[in-house]
Amino acid sequence: PLGDHGITLEQVAPRTPIHIRVEPGARCELYNTAPGKLFLALMPPPEADAYLRRTALVACTPHTLTKRALAAQLPEIRRLGYAVDRGEALEGSHCVAAPVRDRGGACLAALTVTGFSATVAEKRFPALAARLIAAAERVSRRLD
Repeated sequence: PLGDHGITLEQVAPRTPIHIRVEPGARCELYNTAPGKLFLALMPPPEADAYLRRTALVACTPHTLTKRALAAQLPEIRRLGYAVDRGEALEGSHCVAAPVRDRGGACLAALTVTGFSATVAEKRFPALAARLIAAAERVSRRLD
């Protein structure tokens, strides 16, 4: 996270010839991406509330959430330990994100899987999330 946005640090391209690429340094909104929603859910609630008050949510796709729907998702993201987006920023894409944490438990970053909804299908979200959470925990431990 960086202010009111997320920043892509790195991307590992899949072996498939056609895929979604997010350039390192690219900014993403917090309200319509899996890593952004994860950052919102894991920041102190007063900060998330302030973000929602000051930010206009632009409907990038028909799936972009309203403020009310987004706010309702945040407790579930905290409970599950991961976030998803279902084409909320880019039509036809899906994303799953898990937190990388500092030794105090604060979310520093996210590991994500992003792809076309046909390949990152909703039925795969729990399995992808489990793998991401395990990988993010390994990264977090290395930060100590």
